[in-house]
Amino acid sequence: MASTPPELASFICSYFFSQPLLVVHVLVPKGSRSTHWRPVAAPMIKENFIATFRGRTSSSCSRVVIRDCQGLVFRACTHRHQYVSSPFVVETLAFLTMAIFAYNLNLSWVMFEGDSLHVIRRLTSSQDDYSKIRALIHEGRRSLLRDFSEATVRHCFWEQNLVAHLLAALGFQWEEDQFWMEEVPFQVELAVVAKV
Repeated sequence: MASTPPELASFICSYFFSQPLLVVHVLVPKGSRSTHWRPVAAPMIKENFIATFRGRTSSSCSRVVIRDCQGLVFRACTHRHQYVSSPFVVETLAFLTMAIFAYNLNLSWVMFEGDSLHVIRRLTSSQDDYSKIRALIHEGRRSLLRDFSEATVRHCFWEQNLVAHLLAALGFQWEEDQFWMEEVPFQVELAVVAKV
């Protein structure tokens, strides 16, 4: 069995893809970059999001994983988008999908995490946004202020978002949106159990 987080990620990926063991090298500067998913204090819920973009078909798939303070999956979903113009729009749509999903579940205290630093910085900035994604950023900011008692938006590295990344690999396999309650597809279970 794997003894370090990068080896564990490699094992999970090789299991997932049913190929010989993949070699994954993850550079982790000492003390500055955690490779594990970090829990939040109750009553907060942590929601991780990621998106995949296919430029050739102008389509994308957003994935959301909601976990409680113990790291157990509360809810998860994949959502398809058509006619998407850029990767930045895709990442912002993934955040909006996540915010709507949390709101519909009546979650009030949420920490949103994603690996798109560009979108996270725009969402958390107090300055007006004049980028091409400004309408989506404005809607995201409005949702944060209006829909939640307490909401935090934070950047995380892909290693800390591994469950959402594994779910991302599955996202385009389904034609319709998928939703899970207190579970994830079996291909992703091992990463949840390992709390990565």
